[in-house]
Amino acid sequence: MSRSMPSRFANPALERHTGDERDVGQRAADAIARRAGSWVFIFSFLAFLAVWMAYNGSRGSDGFDPYPFILLNLVLSCLAAIQAPVILMSQNRADTKRTALAEQDFAINRRAEAENRVLAQVLGLPLDEFEARVEAELATALMTDRMAHRTSAGGSSTAGR
Repeated sequence: MSRSMPSRFANPALERHTGDERDVGQRAADAIARRAGSWVFIFSFLAFLAVWMAYNGSRGSDGFDPYPFILLNLVLSCLAAIQAPVILMSQNRADTKRTALAEQDFAINRRAEAENRVLAQVLGLPLDEFEARVEAELATALMTDRMAHRTSAGGSSTAGR
């Protein structure tokens, strides 16, 4: 269920790196990185290794991969050889996305600064006085937000006692 945002809140940098614009390889790399980087994968793979070694170790030379587990070493090497570059591809995509978002944020900040200068001129205030008033208002808003967060967090944590 995705809701569309009003166009004034649209972020072109984010839109370029989300949705169905990814090709099959990019989607596969993201899916593999998401699963291979999880505790579920680690524990399930450890279980797989334990079963492999227990089965072949208990069968002695009759197992399909006797004690030095040469086949298991080959499987692990192949997995690492394929998994590492795929995860790196996914990380490169995420880095590209973060860079685009940072550039977009920088552009927005520069525009806001220019708008503040124009607003200070329209109000007839010196720029440093206008900036001091904005900083004071932001500090007040930040403290109000913190107090509201503490009140809501404190109320919910004591309610269960």
